[in-house]
Amino acid sequence: KRNNVKVSFDINYRSKLWTVDEAAQVLTKLAPYADIFFGNAWDAKNLLKLDIDETADFETASKALSDAFGFEYVLASKRVCHSASNNDFSAGVYSAKDNACHRTRTYSITPIVDRVGTGDSFAAGFLCGILDGKNYADAVEFAAASAVLCHTISGDFNCITKKEAEALAGGDA
Repeated sequence: KRNNVKVSFDINYRSKLWTVDEAAQVLTKLAPYADIFFGNAWDAKNLLKLDIDETADFETASKALSDAFGFEYVLASKRVCHSASNNDFSAGVYSAKDNACHRTRTYSITPIVDRVGTGDSFAAGFLCGILDGKNYADAVEFAAASAVLCHTISGDFNCITKKEAEALAGGDA
């Protein structure tokens, strides 16, 4: 932060790698260094040890996370699983500067080819959008579209183009 370099932090907790308590000991030390955070209320409560209900709505959790750690942006995706091959996907971003949230539309994904890499595509999509000069609302729309399109590709590599993600984000796909 002192060098004006933006740092992103995708909490991406995996219980097969470590316990919640082990993760919390490390993650609470890393969080203050981040500017852009990818996580949700469960992460805030259990991994970053905030005094918050783990079922808190996106805006409440995002504001608490931003206030506690100084995050410029807080992002989370939301997935509703109807079946293994049919999910709804949406996302949100909280901007501390504007004290405002933007939520994407909900995409219905059918059929799902592969879910592997979709979270990474979401994070990368937001970062790409911000680096390309998009405002945070447009960047999260681009991120959600990137993640949705990743569901249509087999394997952990998103080979879509910016043009394809922008078309979907703009409602033209």
